Amino acid sequence: MEMDSSVTNLSDNREKKGDPHFDKNLPLHRLVAQLAHDLNLPLASILAYAEELVDLAKERYGMDGFMQIVEYIEIIQSEANHCKDIVDKMLRYAKGLEIQLEIVDLHDLLADCVQELSRRCKEKAITVDTKFWSKPITISTDPTGLRQVITNVLSNACDSIQREGQITIRTEAQKDSVLVEISDNGVGIDKEFLDKIFDPFFTTKDAGKGTGLGLAICQGILQTLNGKITVDSKKAVGTTIKIWLPKRIKAILT
Repeated sequence: MEMDSSVTNLSDNREKKGDPHFDKNLPLHRLVAQLAHDLNLPLASILAYAEELVDLAKERYGMDGFMQIVEYIEIIQSEANHCKDIVDKMLRYAKGLEIQLEIVDLHDLLADCVQELSRRCKEKAITVDTKFWSKPITISTDPTGLRQVITNVLSNACDSIQREGQITIRTEAQKDSVLVEISDNGVGIDKEFLDKIFDPFFTTKDAGKGTGLGLAICQGILQTLNGKITVDSKKAVGTTIKIWLPKRIKAILT
Protein backbone atom coordinates (compact mmCIF):
# COMPACT_ATOMS: atom_id res chain seq x y z
CA MET A 1 0.00 0.00 0.00
CA GLU A 2 2.86 2.37 -0.72
CA MET A 3 0.73 4.70 -2.71
CA ASP A 4 2.00 8.11 -3.72
CA SER A 5 1.95 9.04 -7.38
CA SER A 6 5.68 8.86 -8.07
CA VAL A 7 7.20 5.43 -8.58
CA THR A 8 10.73 4.40 -7.76
CA ASN A 9 12.57 1.16 -8.35
CA LEU A 10 15.71 1.55 -6.27
CA SER A 11 17.50 -1.46 -7.71
CA ASP A 12 17.01 -0.17 -11.27
CA ASN A 13 18.42 3.23 -10.27
CA ARG A 14 21.55 1.68 -8.74
CA GLU A 15 22.23 -0.39 -11.87
CA LYS A 16 21.69 2.52 -14.25
CA LYS A 17 24.06 4.76 -12.29
CA GLY A 18 26.85 2.20 -12.55
CA ASP A 19 27.17 1.74 -8.79
CA PRO A 20 30.46 -0.13 -8.24
CA HIS A 21 28.87 -2.10 -5.38
CA PHE A 22 25.97 -3.25 -7.56
CA ASP A 23 26.48 -6.68 -9.06
CA LYS A 24 23.34 -7.96 -10.76
CA ASN A 25 24.77 -11.48 -10.70
CA LEU A 26 24.84 -11.58 -6.90
CA PRO A 27 21.90 -13.33 -5.21
CA LEU A 28 19.57 -10.63 -3.90
CA HIS A 29 19.87 -11.62 -0.23
CA ARG A 30 23.67 -11.46 -0.40
CA LEU A 31 23.55 -8.10 -2.15
CA VAL A 32 21.23 -6.66 0.49
CA ALA A 33 23.42 -7.98 3.31
CA GLN A 34 26.50 -6.47 1.67
CA LEU A 35 24.85 -3.07 1.25
CA ALA A 36 23.61 -3.08 4.84
CA HIS A 37 27.08 -3.91 6.16
CA ASP A 38 28.67 -1.16 4.05
CA LEU A 39 26.19 1.43 5.34
CA ASN A 40 26.26 0.51 9.02
CA LEU A 41 29.79 1.74 9.74
CA PRO A 42 29.47 5.28 8.33
CA LEU A 43 26.06 5.66 9.96
CA ALA A 44 27.51 4.74 13.34
CA SER A 45 30.23 7.40 12.85
CA ILE A 46 27.70 10.08 11.87
CA LEU A 47 25.59 9.44 14.97
CA ALA A 48 28.64 9.33 17.27
CA TYR A 49 30.07 12.63 15.97
CA ALA A 50 26.64 14.27 16.18
CA GLU A 51 26.59 13.47 19.90
CA GLU A 52 30.11 14.86 20.27
CA LEU A 53 29.03 18.09 18.56
CA VAL A 54 26.22 18.56 21.07
CA ASP A 55 28.70 18.29 23.95
CA LEU A 56 31.14 20.64 22.22
CA ALA A 57 28.43 23.23 21.54
CA LYS A 58 27.44 23.23 25.21
CA GLU A 59 31.03 24.04 26.21
CA ARG A 60 31.92 26.72 23.64
CA TYR A 61 28.78 28.69 22.72
CA GLY A 62 26.13 30.77 24.45
CA MET A 63 22.55 29.61 24.66
CA ASP A 64 21.41 31.20 21.35
CA GLY A 65 24.26 29.73 19.36
CA PHE A 66 23.92 26.46 21.18
CA MET A 67 20.22 26.12 20.31
CA GLN A 68 20.88 26.82 16.63
CA ILE A 69 23.63 24.22 16.50
CA VAL A 70 21.48 21.68 18.34
CA GLU A 71 18.68 22.21 15.79
CA TYR A 72 21.03 21.30 12.94
CA ILE A 73 22.49 18.36 14.82
CA GLU A 74 19.01 17.01 15.56
CA ILE A 75 18.30 17.07 11.82
CA ILE A 76 21.51 15.11 11.22
CA GLN A 77 20.55 12.61 13.92
CA SER A 78 17.03 12.24 12.60
CA GLU A 79 18.15 11.58 9.04
CA ALA A 80 20.90 9.20 10.18
CA ASN A 81 18.43 7.26 12.33
CA HIS A 82 16.09 7.06 9.34
CA CYS A 83 18.94 5.56 7.33
CA LYS A 84 19.67 3.16 10.19
CA ASP A 85 16.05 1.98 10.11
CA ILE A 86 16.42 1.31 6.39
CA VAL A 87 19.60 -0.69 7.02
CA ASP A 88 17.83 -2.71 9.72
CA LYS A 89 15.07 -3.56 7.25
CA MET A 90 17.65 -4.62 4.69
CA LEU A 91 19.34 -6.91 7.22
CA ARG A 92 16.03 -8.46 8.25
CA TYR A 93 15.25 -9.11 4.61
CA ALA A 94 18.67 -10.65 4.00
CA LYS A 95 18.72 -12.84 7.11
CA GLY A 96 15.13 -13.99 7.00
CA LEU A 97 12.89 -14.71 9.96
CA GLU A 98 14.03 -16.61 13.05
CA ILE A 99 10.92 -18.57 13.98
CA GLN A 100 9.67 -18.80 17.56
CA LEU A 101 6.27 -20.48 17.49
CA GLU A 102 3.74 -19.56 20.17
CA ILE A 103 0.00 -19.80 20.71
CA VAL A 104 -1.20 -16.28 19.91
CA ASP A 105 -4.52 -14.54 20.47
CA LEU A 106 -4.94 -12.93 17.06
CA HIS A 107 -7.34 -10.21 18.20
CA ASP A 108 -5.05 -9.15 21.06
CA LEU A 109 -2.09 -8.93 18.66
CA LEU A 110 -4.11 -6.83 16.20
CA ALA A 111 -5.29 -4.53 19.00
CA ASP A 112 -1.69 -3.99 20.11
CA CYS A 113 -0.67 -3.08 16.54
CA VAL A 114 -3.55 -0.60 16.29
CA GLN A 115 -2.51 0.96 19.58
CA GLU A 116 1.04 1.47 18.31
CA LEU A 117 -0.36 3.38 15.33
CA SER A 118 -2.95 5.38 17.30
CA ARG A 119 -0.93 8.58 17.57
CA ARG A 120 -0.29 8.81 13.81
CA CYS A 121 -3.94 8.07 13.09
CA LYS A 122 -5.10 10.73 15.52
CA GLU A 123 -2.82 13.35 13.95
CA LYS A 124 -4.39 12.67 10.52
CA ALA A 125 -7.97 12.26 11.82
CA ILE A 126 -8.04 8.62 10.71
CA THR A 127 -10.49 6.25 12.37
CA VAL A 128 -9.70 2.55 12.77
CA ASP A 129 -12.74 0.27 12.70
CA THR A 130 -12.28 -3.32 13.94
CA LYS A 131 -14.73 -5.99 12.80
CA PHE A 132 -13.39 -9.00 14.62
CA TRP A 133 -14.79 -12.52 14.35
CA SER A 134 -17.45 -13.11 17.00
CA LYS A 135 -15.29 -15.65 18.87
CA PRO A 136 -11.65 -15.44 19.99
CA ILE A 137 -9.13 -16.70 17.44
CA THR A 138 -5.95 -18.40 18.61
CA ILE A 139 -3.27 -19.53 16.18
CA SER A 140 0.17 -21.13 16.31
CA THR A 141 2.56 -18.62 14.77
CA ASP A 142 5.59 -16.40 15.33
CA PRO A 143 4.19 -13.30 17.08
CA THR A 144 7.18 -11.09 16.30
CA GLY A 145 7.04 -11.82 12.58
CA LEU A 146 3.26 -11.49 12.38
CA ARG A 147 3.35 -8.24 14.34
CA GLN A 148 5.88 -6.87 11.85
CA VAL A 149 3.59 -7.77 8.96
CA ILE A 150 0.49 -6.20 10.49
CA THR A 151 2.32 -3.06 11.62
CA ASN A 152 3.79 -2.56 8.15
CA VAL A 153 0.43 -2.98 6.41
CA LEU A 154 -1.29 -0.61 8.86
CA SER A 155 1.50 1.94 8.50
CA ASN A 156 1.17 1.86 4.72
CA ALA A 157 -2.59 2.30 5.05
CA CYS A 158 -2.06 5.33 7.26
CA ASP A 159 0.47 6.80 4.80
CA SER A 160 -1.98 6.36 1.92
CA ILE A 161 -4.64 8.52 3.60
CA GLN A 162 -4.03 12.23 3.22
CA ARG A 163 -6.53 13.35 5.86
CA GLU A 164 -9.73 12.17 7.56
CA GLY A 165 -9.91 8.62 6.31
CA GLN A 166 -10.76 5.18 7.61
CA ILE A 167 -8.93 1.91 8.10
CA THR A 168 -10.99 -1.24 8.62
CA ILE A 169 -9.62 -4.46 10.09
CA ARG A 170 -11.73 -7.58 9.67
CA THR A 171 -11.02 -11.13 10.84
CA GLU A 172 -12.64 -14.41 9.91
CA ALA A 173 -12.06 -17.93 11.19
CA GLN A 174 -12.21 -20.74 8.66
CA LYS A 175 -11.77 -24.48 9.10
CA ASP A 176 -7.98 -24.66 9.09
CA SER A 177 -7.02 -21.03 8.54
CA VAL A 178 -7.80 -17.46 9.51
CA LEU A 179 -8.18 -14.31 7.44
CA VAL A 180 -7.04 -10.83 8.38
CA GLU A 181 -8.36 -8.18 5.99
CA ILE A 182 -7.09 -4.60 6.22
CA SER A 183 -8.81 -1.98 4.05
CA ASP A 184 -8.32 1.75 3.68
CA ASN A 185 -9.90 4.54 1.65
CA GLY A 186 -6.58 6.12 0.74
CA VAL A 187 -5.17 7.13 -2.62
CA GLY A 188 -4.94 3.56 -3.94
CA ILE A 189 -2.46 2.03 -6.37
CA ASP A 190 -2.43 2.21 -10.15
CA LYS A 191 -3.38 -1.12 -11.72
CA GLU A 192 -0.14 -1.23 -13.72
CA PHE A 193 1.92 -1.35 -10.50
CA LEU A 194 -0.02 -4.01 -8.60
CA ASP A 195 2.08 -6.90 -9.90
CA LYS A 196 5.29 -5.16 -8.74
CA ILE A 197 4.50 -4.12 -5.18
CA PHE A 198 6.08 -7.22 -3.64
CA ASP A 199 9.30 -6.76 -5.62
CA PRO A 200 12.27 -5.83 -3.40
CA PHE A 201 13.22 -2.14 -3.71
CA PHE A 202 10.04 -1.23 -5.62
CA THR A 203 8.13 1.63 -4.04
CA THR A 204 5.47 4.11 -5.08
CA LYS A 205 6.36 6.48 -2.28
CA ASP A 206 8.24 9.74 -2.83
CA ALA A 207 12.02 9.54 -2.93
CA GLY A 208 13.43 9.18 0.58
CA LYS A 209 10.14 8.00 2.09
CA GLY A 210 10.21 4.32 1.27
CA THR A 211 12.77 1.56 0.84
CA GLY A 212 10.59 -0.76 -1.22
CA LEU A 213 11.39 -3.57 1.25
CA GLY A 214 8.35 -3.42 3.53
CA LEU A 215 5.94 -5.56 1.54
CA ALA A 216 8.74 -7.80 0.25
CA ILE A 217 9.65 -8.56 3.87
CA CYS A 218 5.97 -9.12 4.73
CA GLN A 219 5.58 -11.60 1.91
CA GLY A 220 8.73 -13.44 2.96
CA ILE A 221 7.57 -13.67 6.59
CA LEU A 222 4.15 -14.98 5.60
CA GLN A 223 5.63 -17.57 3.25
CA THR A 224 7.79 -18.80 6.13
CA LEU A 225 4.68 -18.97 8.33
CA ASN A 226 2.79 -20.99 5.69
CA GLY A 227 0.58 -17.99 4.97
CA LYS A 228 -0.02 -15.71 2.03
CA ILE A 229 -0.87 -12.09 1.24
CA THR A 230 -2.86 -10.53 -1.60
CA VAL A 231 -3.57 -6.95 -2.59
CA ASP A 232 -6.59 -5.44 -4.32
CA SER A 233 -6.48 -1.72 -5.00
CA LYS A 234 -8.11 0.95 -7.10
CA LYS A 235 -6.68 4.41 -7.70
CA ALA A 236 -8.49 7.15 -5.74
CA VAL A 237 -10.70 4.53 -4.03
CA GLY A 238 -8.49 2.58 -1.67
CA THR A 239 -6.72 -0.69 -0.98
CA THR A 240 -7.58 -4.00 0.62
CA ILE A 241 -4.90 -6.40 1.79
CA LYS A 242 -5.84 -9.93 2.74
CA ILE A 243 -3.59 -12.08 4.91
CA TRP A 244 -4.26 -15.79 5.31
CA LEU A 245 -2.64 -17.76 8.12
CA PRO A 246 -2.92 -21.40 9.17
CA LYS A 247 -4.39 -22.03 12.59
CA ARG A 248 -1.57 -24.47 13.27
CA ILE A 249 1.79 -24.59 11.50
CA LYS A 250 2.76 -28.16 10.64
CA ALA A 251 6.13 -27.40 9.04
CA ILE A 252 8.25 -24.27 8.72
CA LEU A 253 9.16 -23.20 5.20
CA THR A 254 12.79 -22.07 5.01
